[in-house]
Amino acid sequence: GAVQDAAQRVISKDDAATDAILIAPHASISNSNSNSNSKSSDGASGIISSISMAPLAHNVIPSDPIIFPGSFNPPHMGHVSLAQAAVKTMTKKKRTELMEYFGTSAGDIANSSSSGSGASSSSSSAAASSSSSSSPMLMDLWNTSEYQPFKSVDNDKLENGPFSVLFEMSLTNADKPPMEASEANRRVGLFGEMANANSSDSDSDSDSDSDSKAW
Repeated sequence: GAVQDAAQRVISKDDAATDAILIAPHASISNSNSNSNSKSSDGASGIISSISMAPLAHNVIPSDPIIFPGSFNPPHMGHVSLAQAAVKTMTKKKRTELMEYFGTSAGDIANSSSSGSGASSSSSSAAASSSSSSSPMLMDLWNTSEYQPFKSVDNDKLENGPFSVLFEMSLTNADKPPMEASEANRRVGLFGEMANANSSDSDSDSDSDSDSKAW
């Protein structure tokens, strides 16, 4: 398969530029339920029928990723929980740093996210007037799209913050033989199987949409 072939290129080092590969979940969409709000990566509407793992054509690493190394034999929900805890911690830390820099407060963020876009200007004015360290220029910057994910995430759902998690599995190691490409393929496939099992368990759960976003 594509994952095994990509792993073999890393292990054999046939291509000096291939030191790593990025593998992402790919959702197969079924159109049997036209009322579903689920969408594939290309925007197609329907319900997620299955999730598989596929290597990306180009290694494009997201900004400020959280890298989670491990052997993942097998991957399990404990890994997912630790990743979510890391996202929660980093989102809280980053938001605190931004609030200190822009001279705003958690209350201003909560008011902005709960009131919607129509109240953003009044929220910004309140923040500017409440702190002498704020300036109109800083508040304009705080309201740009770059920082909106930190403003819009709910205080009780910081694990859904705007940080990407990369699970890193080493194929070669200085003190042991390289992993077989077939074994790498098997372990990567387990991520897809776990996502499929989690999706099936949560089909009737109202949080199923947020569960699928974790993958």
